Amino acid sequence: MRFRICWRDLIHNSFPMHRDIIHNSPSILITRDDRDNRFANILKKHGFTPVHFSVVQIEILPQEKIQKQLENISDFDWCIFLSAVAVRGVADAVETQDFVSLRRRVKIAAVGSETARVCRQLGLQVDFVPEKFTGKNLASAEIFRNQKVLLFQGDLVNPDFLRALAKKTKKIKSVIVYKNIALLPALADFQKILNSKITAVTFTSPSAVQNFRRALQKNNLRWPRKIPIICIGPTTAITARKNNFLVKAVAKQHTFEGMAEIINNEKLIMNSKKFKM
Repeated sequence: MRFRICWRDLIHNSFPMHRDIIHNSPSILITRDDRDNRFANILKKHGFTPVHFSVVQIEILPQEKIQKQLENISDFDWCIFLSAVAVRGVADAVETQDFVSLRRRVKIAAVGSETARVCRQLGLQVDFVPEKFTGKNLASAEIFRNQKVLLFQGDLVNPDFLRALAKKTKKIKSVIVYKNIALLPALADFQKILNSKITAVTFTSPSAVQNFRRALQKNNLRWPRKIPIICIGPTTAITARKNNFLVKAVAKQHTFEGMAEIINNEKLIMNSKKFKM
């Protein structure tokens, strides 16, 4: 195997809450598993202070299980990566040359620009990325009609997406690369973030919304509606609204960079006072 830093080995000094303070800058809550600091670094680049408060933990499946699913990859026309985590999970499970050579055996598609970026960063060229980075747009692409498709994904995927893609393709097979483990912070953790002048909360998946709501209910709390919610895409926003969160904005580009830009555009930096439960 090549040298690499695995997701399993990345741990924050403080968990679930970890704050990278930029003096006098707005604090943005990160609810995803951001142990690689990808989202945090983008927020810092835009002048924000990221506050890690993960309600989801990514657990990559054993490499042997992933390797076994690659044995018959030549039976498929397309390999679709549904997240950057799925890309890293597959790359970590195989030798570098085997990962890079996947494209000689199948065509490669990515759900969005971030997933495609990670593919290319690891040496895998991408043949297709939908113009709008959502599962709905990916499933509607005519390029997959009557094709045999292998999906690399997490354990939580929108069933509507899978049904839509199954209707179009000749064959579809899902390979679970990682699991989303729910984390439910305690009351003291919520009190810390509310005392730290949180400007906005970010949700990057429906599961993060649902886990955040479950944690609030577990602690018998209500989230202050004055603290706005920023969502990475429309599916996450729908879930947030169903859970009675005030969605201030949805990123136009469904990426971390798009989220940072929409926070700037919405001028959320003006909202910096402390809130109480």
